[in-house]
Amino acid sequence: MQVKKKRKFKALNMAAVVFAGLIIAVVLVNQISVRPVMLVFNSLMNLTDEQGNIGSYAEQIETVREVGSIEVPVSGYPNAGVTLYEPVNRSEALPLIVYIHGGGWCTGRASAVRSFAKLLASNGYIVANLDYSLAPEHPYPASTVQITEAINYLYEHADDYGIDDKNIFIGGNSAGAHLSSQMGGLFTNADYAKEVGVETRVPAENIKGLLLFNGVYNFDTAGECNFPFYKKLAWAYTGVKDYTQYERIDELSTVKHIMEEYPPTYITVGDIDPLEPQTLAFIEMLEKHKVDYTFLLWTGQNTKLYHDYIYELDTKEAVAAYEAAVRFMKEHTTSASDKE
Repeated sequence: MQVKKKRKFKALNMAAVVFAGLIIAVVLVNQISVRPVMLVFNSLMNLTDEQGNIGSYAEQIETVREVGSIEVPVSGYPNAGVTLYEPVNRSEALPLIVYIHGGGWCTGRASAVRSFAKLLASNGYIVANLDYSLAPEHPYPASTVQITEAINYLYEHADDYGIDDKNIFIGGNSAGAHLSSQMGGLFTNADYAKEVGVETRVPAENIKGLLLFNGVYNFDTAGECNFPFYKKLAWAYTGVKDYTQYERIDELSTVKHIMEEYPPTYITVGDIDPLEPQTLAFIEMLEKHKVDYTFLLWTGQNTKLYHDYIYELDTKEAVAAYEAAVRFMKEHTTSASDKE
């Protein structure tokens, strides 16, 4: 009997040692590689097929059809994926919205925001819902180069897809908002485009506006916001564990690349979103450089709106944010008579 107890005790000790060893191994690996955390993050992000709730707009998105998918060739990088949506009964060229999904640059997919993309299209737009390569397999500047080339391609093939190339909007949520804000700088600031190493072939005046939903805009200060996983995401995106030492970090801080020529901007963020200070700082720079902007903030209103609140369209606040975005685009779209 005593022998059996000793054997059981030894087995338990061995199991404890193995378990402790696994924990130590995971901790050590996590210190030298960001990939294990990214696998967990990807799994969590992919638990649902679509992000958010379309609310009472289900019938409205039925007035939109998927036109098809495009693989845009990008030199030195994988192709950029584009899914196009347009109103079913359109009879003329329509303004373009290039929409960029979020996911911390490391996860997410265009299909997760397809209902929101269709909803935008239902207002009389062609929406290009973009897929780009994800970090850490494809760190910066892969996604930036891909998105730039996708915009160039859509502009140059506007007639093929019934796009009004004089009216282009760019928008997205979270990391997609960051990338959209970077596009705003790249397409209006030749020096910035040269610094990043991209070629922009769309006239600056054709970029009519940006839609920025709860993004990161300053890499110098974003780590102070206590956004979940942020430091790991930035590590994966830059390829540098201490991302604040990344040699190209100033390129990523889009708040530093706002000039008077920066496109008109619609910007919003939730009142309990950890990234709210990023939006407030971005607005301050838009104001400083006299950029035309529209904002929707909920600060101090106790609405308890967290990250990506705009996708929860069963709430009045998300509806207000979406409707304000549509009004912004309508106000900044150049009519046919204005072009003549």
